[in-house]
Amino acid sequence: RRLCLRRQVANLTGLETLLLSNNSKITELEIDRKDERLPIMGLKRILQALGRRHSLIKLGLRDFRLGCDEARQLGMVLRNTPRLQSLNLASNNLGSAGLAELAPALYHNTSIKELNLLSNGLEECMESARLLRDILRHNKTITTLGLSGNRFGETNGAVECIADGMGRNSTLLKINLWSCGLGDGGVSTLAQNLCSRNTTLQKLSLGMNRITSM
Repeated sequence: RRLCLRRQVANLTGLETLLLSNNSKITELEIDRKDERLPIMGLKRILQALGRRHSLIKLGLRDFRLGCDEARQLGMVLRNTPRLQSLNLASNNLGSAGLAELAPALYHNTSIKELNLLSNGLEECMESARLLRDILRHNKTITTLGLSGNRFGETNGAVECIADGMGRNSTLLKINLWSCGLGDGGVSTLAQNLCSRNTTLQKLSLGMNRITSM
């Protein structure tokens, strides 16, 4: 039921046959390449197959450096997997363009509880912050959110934008903001939004930031 591929994964050709087999019972797929510099073969066919794998409950695609076309295809996968509960897209260099392709599928998703967007270059401009804010405002299912490694704390206005989305979200239980470039002012903004409006948060991780006040 669980298929996990790790380290120097470069060729996925043939995996789509397994995913589409009538005898396959796979509900969890994790591919962690470990080295995003390696070219990848067969990804397009895998995404097409996943769009028909309606029983999938966990999906992890790490270190793929997804382009806009792949992100658009992945958005279609998200629309066609109504049971998906965990989505790990760490280290894919999505940026605002890639996130924009996924956002419509995440706005009204009613199954994903864990979303990990670690190290995806979501600090490049305010557009990323606005997309994250809107996802958090609209989605009423995500309980665990990982944004570590996205240094939005260094972009003017980004913290206020994302904090507004977090404050308006009524389902978040855990948020990971390790190494997001947050300073004292950014943490204060987060605290004001979360304390005044969010009533569900249980854990907030803020390690490896630029916090000096005690």
